[in-house]
Amino acid sequence: KGTCLEHCQADYMIELDGDIVKYLEFYLKHPKTELIVKNGLSRLIVDKIVEKKKVAVNWRAQTMTGFLRLPHLGRKEKQYLKELAGYIGGNWLSVMQDYVTGHPERSITDLPSDHSLINEFEIRDNLLGRLRAINGYGITTPKVFKYLGSCIKSSRRLNMSDALIYWSDYLDSAVQLELDLRDTAIMYPNNLKRAHDNLVSQLKLRANELLDKKIAETLENREKLSYQSGKYFCRPAKDTEELVAEGSALHHCVGTYAEKYAAGKTNIVFVRAMEAPDDPLVTMEISPENEVIQVRADRNRTPEPEILAFVEEYKAKVLANLRKGRKAA
Repeated sequence: KGTCLEHCQADYMIELDGDIVKYLEFYLKHPKTELIVKNGLSRLIVDKIVEKKKVAVNWRAQTMTGFLRLPHLGRKEKQYLKELAGYIGGNWLSVMQDYVTGHPERSITDLPSDHSLINEFEIRDNLLGRLRAINGYGITTPKVFKYLGSCIKSSRRLNMSDALIYWSDYLDSAVQLELDLRDTAIMYPNNLKRAHDNLVSQLKLRANELLDKKIAETLENREKLSYQSGKYFCRPAKDTEELVAEGSALHHCVGTYAEKYAAGKTNIVFVRAMEAPDDPLVTMEISPENEVIQVRADRNRTPEPEILAFVEEYKAKVLANLRKGRKAA
């Protein structure tokens, strides 16, 4: 009492714990921050001092409107902030700022006032970016939460955070698939989770189609990697479906090599028995320089000696000649 720190409201900053000195130092620099504390918005200060987040507050301001960069803080708006005292941090402040900046005629009171939802926004930093991405499709924040609320009511498995992420991904996928978002049935699907999973599957199919096209263009040149001797033969993979099937049957990760294979960064060759030409047996990875990188049987085991002998013969009669051809060229 009687000092310049008399009104710093330090007793309200108990959650700063050992960082209380940092708050006092901050207060000496910006004494008007006592307005933020008195209005119950101390979480903004915690975010800046303790969490070291970027908080969109004008710390040099003299009024709450100036601090929060929120115009038209009337009685209703101040009541909204009061109801959420202790919950609003830097992320929800950004939500409010985005809304009134994009819609000057609107009020922050249009936004949700659910404590758990706002706390989720403060805890999970990725939600703000997701919300902004959806806003980018011309959907206002109140409409976002109204639609997501209906999704949650119709599916007990969804919470608000997950629903927001699903919808953001869904809309991005819809754009990639060139769907018409002017169609409300597409913009606001009845079953968000199902619609999301459906578009993800379609994108995977499209990606595989593009990879398969690239693989098909190189397959003729890769036929030189084929070989047959005795009970065994080998040939290059024909498409992504074969790579996935090979990995699934032999319990290894060759299915994830599809992009590298399509780009010509590696070669995948299947070793099969003549008596069972369609049954996965052993997988070889061969470098673009025609060197064997790895040979794997079921569950990444080393193949049986008889197959290893076939591989050695293959290396000597096929790969060695291909390397000589590359040097000659």
